[in-house]
Amino acid sequence: MTNEKHARKPWIIILIFSAIIAYIIVVLITSFFRKKGAVIYEITKGSVSESMVVSGIILRDEKVFEAEESGEIEYYQSSGSKVKVGDMIYSLDKTGEAADILREYAGNGEPFSDEEKFQIRSLLSGFRSKYETVGFEGLYETKAGMSSIILNSVNELASQNDKDGQNGDSISDSIRFFNTDTAGYIVFSSDGYEGLKADSISDDMFDPDKYNKTSAGIKRSVEAGDPVYRLITGDGWNIYCKLTSEQVEQYDLADKKTVSVNLSKAGTVSKANFEIIQKGDTPYALISLNKYVMNYAGDRYGDFEISSSENSGLQVPNSAIVTSGFYRIPREYLTKGDNSDAEGFIIEDENGAVFKKADIEFKNTDHVFVKPESIKEGSVLIMPDSDERFKVSETHPVKGVFLVNSGYTVFKAIDVISENNEYSVLNEDTSGVRLYDRILLDASGYKEGDVVY
Repeated sequence: MTNEKHARKPWIIILIFSAIIAYIIVVLITSFFRKKGAVIYEITKGSVSESMVVSGIILRDEKVFEAEESGEIEYYQSSGSKVKVGDMIYSLDKTGEAADILREYAGNGEPFSDEEKFQIRSLLSGFRSKYETVGFEGLYETKAGMSSIILNSVNELASQNDKDGQNGDSISDSIRFFNTDTAGYIVFSSDGYEGLKADSISDDMFDPDKYNKTSAGIKRSVEAGDPVYRLITGDGWNIYCKLTSEQVEQYDLADKKTVSVNLSKAGTVSKANFEIIQKGDTPYALISLNKYVMNYAGDRYGDFEISSSENSGLQVPNSAIVTSGFYRIPREYLTKGDNSDAEGFIIEDENGAVFKKADIEFKNTDHVFVKPESIKEGSVLIMPDSDERFKVSETHPVKGVFLVNSGYTVFKAIDVISENNEYSVLNEDTSGVRLYDRILLDASGYKEGDVVY
């Protein structure tokens, strides 16, 4: 009895070793055929906006100030800064002798008061402490501040010397200082379109060959009547964009009241009032904002990305989406057979009509999409209870992703309801994937049935 028991043990050991060797072989074969470098993405919920880029003309409340006399201009504010009533904007050297006269006055006494010296030190200290964040651009702001302090001091000194009746040329005969009586954002350019009204906008204004898109910088040497600076006097501004009827329909803009606008110069996305204005056959978009006008103070034209709607659902990267071919068959031909709930089609052949179960990927209201391997091309289908026939021919492209929940790729059709450059949002009810399913992040180079892990 003991010998028989020992005689059976080697067979058990051989069986165990055989199972281990078979497992190792399977692992090696699987590893050999497994795609390397597959990155898995877990499906989440998200939203994307339907957006488009439009070119627009910018209109706002603005006023141009002109030189009262001829001469050389020196500015004491930085372009784009906000000025208040009474701020010194510029000086005008009428004779070209102001520099000599200023040197003469500066030699007659202490040019700066203690308060002005403190202001200069504060400006320089502030520039040094902020240099790492604002960079070289901060130099212009510092220069404008220094010029304002210096010229203000010289102006007071010159006025005092003129009042004291000192001999020599009077600085007031050579140089004049101009303060603003209006508050706003100051810009040292003029394009001649500051008075442009909405009623004057036409198709020609959107043709770069017919309309000047470049703002002209203001000259330092001016004649009487030349523009010397421009003030934007309000925070509200409008963007007028020329559209097409197709854009209005595609993005459902006809009844929109608000849109989101990507203001790249301000580094933000802002909600804006929106309206379609029809002029003849051309629709125009009116986008109205009440913030960030200073970021576009020097622009008359700009490109803006507007988003008109936002759709939510299952979110997948566009890199995960592939296209596969399926037979698209009218849904009326789908039936059940073999005394079961199996779905398929009645196929006409030389023996009459037979039921064949079909591998259906998905259905919509009008069609059934069938994997090509389940029905032979050229097959003739019979509509139940009818004499209608349908011949299976070319495949129809269907978007989908590769599901890898089981370690190998399985194509699943998807229903895309919205997309942008990076992501697509899927209809959860009509797509073949679900929340938290695992799919290939980059589906290029893969086919159905590839082993990924």
